[in-house]
Amino acid sequence: MNTYRIALANIRFPKSREESVTLAEEAIAEASTERADVICFPECFVPGYRGMNKEVLPPDPVFLERAWSNIASAAASAKVAVILGTERVVADAVLASALVINRDGTMAGFQDKVQLDPSESATTSAVVQPDGTLLVHQPYGKEGLLVADINITLATGFLASRYKPVEMC
Repeated sequence: MNTYRIALANIRFPKSREESVTLAEEAIAEASTERADVICFPECFVPGYRGMNKEVLPPDPVFLERAWSNIASAAASAKVAVILGTERVVADAVLASALVINRDGTMAGFQDKVQLDPSESATTSAVVQPDGTLLVHQPYGKEGLLVADINITLATGFLASRYKPVEMC
C-alpha cells in the first residue's frame, strides 16, 4: 500500500495577523513530529479570514511576503510540505489563495479562489476516502492536528473527472 500522511490544521482563529504566522509555524513543527508529508491550513488562515465578526487589518502585501517567507522557512526546517490558506494582493484586488510550499521551503506557487478543508471556522475536519467512506474525523470543537494516512493508490480521479466548471452570470 502506498501511504501518504496528511495533517489538517484545526487551530483557532488567530487574534492578529502576526499570531496567524506563529500558529502556522507551531502547527508545521507539530506536523513534522507526527511525520506528516503535508499540512493543510484553513482558507485565508494568514492573515485571518475576512468575515462577519472577524477583526482583520486591511490587506498588506509587505506583511504577506514576510509571513510567507517565515512559513516557508518553517516548512524547510520541518521537512513538511504546506498548503497555506492565505490571501494575496494583485493590482487592487485581494484574492483568496492557497500558497503551495514544498518540503524544502521553496514556494511552488498559488492556486486562487479556493476552498480548503479544514473549514475557516477551524472547528472540525474529516478525511473521506475516494469511495465516500469516512477515514477519520476531528471531533467538533477540538483544536489540533487531524493526521491521517491515505492510500494514494485508491485515488483514481473518477470523482474529479466528473467536475464541470460552471460559468457565473
